[in-house]
Amino acid sequence: MFHDAGLTIRSCRHINDVFEVSDQESVSLVVVAVREALEAVRSVRSVRTLRDTPLLAIVSETADLVAALDLGADDVIPFATDHDLLAARLRALLRREARTDRRNGVISVRDLRIDLDKYKVTIDGQVVNLTATEFRLLACLALRAGRVVDSSTLLRKATGYYSDERDAQNVIKVHIANIRRKLGDESYIFSVRGFGYVLERRQIARPNDQLQSLIEA
Repeated sequence: MFHDAGLTIRSCRHINDVFEVSDQESVSLVVVAVREALEAVRSVRSVRTLRDTPLLAIVSETADLVAALDLGADDVIPFATDHDLLAARLRALLRREARTDRRNGVISVRDLRIDLDKYKVTIDGQVVNLTATEFRLLACLALRAGRVVDSSTLLRKATGYYSDERDAQNVIKVHIANIRRKLGDESYIFSVRGFGYVLERRQIARPNDQLQSLIEA
């Protein structure tokens, strides 16, 4: 079924095998389908070369669906999921990743450029002076451009601290406001009511986009 998604597969029986593969070649997508799925997700996200790689977790317990997302999975499905639906979810993850132009350590989203190696941000060619925390927040959103990222995930990525969503929202809200002000363009980062924040790839909203009804100024 994975071949149906158009992927070249590297099957790994142990988590250490995953790390060896990531050291030797570029990994476009990680699928975790083991009994201890939560521990595997945590381990994959601890590896520098795999921290931002799209990850889909297949879990056996319904109670693990939310936990896997909180640990860093981009998508989670139960083991009983139809094979065709699974293949479609894999293709969707790869499409979302491909929409963000990332070359030589630089993420490009419209006129925004984020150099991950030089810790430099420009918009329309003008340098944007961000703090270290602001840079990490913006990079986290840019690596997931078009996807909503919850505040607790943003806080963890930017500072290394774990917090519940309510407390994280209060902290992240201030940083996001500062980033927006420094970018000087309100069309990049949006607050999605009840979910988190999204870095918008499109200049103009897609007609009948249901997400628009949740976006706050």
